[in-house]
Amino acid sequence: LEGARAYQAARSGTEWGVANALAGVCAATVTIGPINGYAVTVNCPPPVTGGAIETGLGAIYVITATACNQPVAGSCPGAAGGANYVERSLRVVAER
Repeated sequence: LEGARAYQAARSGTEWGVANALAGVCAATVTIGPINGYAVTVNCPPPVTGGAIETGLGAIYVITATACNQPVAGSCPGAAGGANYVERSLRVVAER
């Protein structure tokens, strides 16, 4: 059950990151939440553009969201190794 909650929190983070990337305001790293007791750290580095990608494509964003129930200083990944620690990480690619 906790794994499913962590997965859904991470999924929410990727959706938040894609929405911000497509709006052109993707932050480098930000923590959102808590979402159902999980902190979600979203990483959205600058997009890949120009000659680094195929002609005709726009800016390519690679967004990673990590959700955990025991964050360290408010961010994930957290304090792994605890008896009840749960973490899920998802990565999505979006074009703008």
